Amino acid sequence: MSTAELKAIAKKRGITGISKMKKDELVAVLSKS
Repeated sequence: MSTAELKAIAKKRGITGISKMKKDELVAVLSKS
């Protein structure tokens, strides 16, 4: 999955601060939510 796809999913879930996150951070946040 690309970073853009991960950011889109995070946006749908209402997660904030995603623009500053790196790919591995996004994966960690999404797996927790």
